[in-house]
Amino acid sequence: MKKIFTLLIVSVFITSCGVMQLNYKATTYSIDYSMYTKDDFFITESESVGFEYVPVASVGSSIETGYLSSKDGGKNEKIYATAEDALAYLVVQSQRLGANALIGLKIINTSVNQLFPSYSASGMAVKK
Repeated sequence: MKKIFTLLIVSVFITSCGVMQLNYKATTYSIDYSMYTKDDFFITESESVGFEYVPVASVGSSIETGYLSSKDGGKNEKIYATAEDALAYLVVQSQRLGANALIGLKIINTSVNQLFPSYSASGMAVKK
């Protein structure tokens, strides 16, 4: 009886150890800075620039996908976070502080899963 029980336990462990197979996936993306450069706002990922500047502040933004409550009691709307939105909040904050450039830009995908994307952006707001 013990041998049959042991054999049963061993066979359960062996058959339950399936190999998970992930599908190949390649993704590219781009963020268009032209809407900011049209307004004479300079953006670079580099921390070294070829012009004199006055540092204004280190700035950061974080955006997460979530539901926006309906004011009329209707269905809540799911709002998806994007890297572009994280950058937009960063630029607005920089401009509020009097900056006209953002250097050392970093945008990081902080998503835990694909259903609820989230992003973080940071950089140094400067005045050229």
